[in-house]
Amino acid sequence: MSRIASIIQSIDFAKQLLTIQVQLEEARVTNEFYSQLIAGYQKVSLAEKQMQVKNTCSHMSSTME
Repeated sequence: MSRIASIIQSIDFAKQLLTIQVQLEEARVTNEFYSQLIAGYQKVSLAEKQMQVKNTCSHMSSTME
C-alpha cells in the first residue's frame, strides 16, 4: 500500500507544480497584455498631444497673418 500511496503523492505533487506553472503563465500573459495596452494608450495620447500642438501652432500662424 505504501507504493501506491507514494505514487499518488507524486502525482499530487506533479499536479500542484503544473497548476502553479499554468497560473504563472496566465499572470505573464495578462501582464504582457496590459503592458502592450498601456504602451498603445501612451502612443495615442502622445499623438493627440502632438496634434493639439500642431493645431495650436496652425491657429496662431493663421491669426498672425
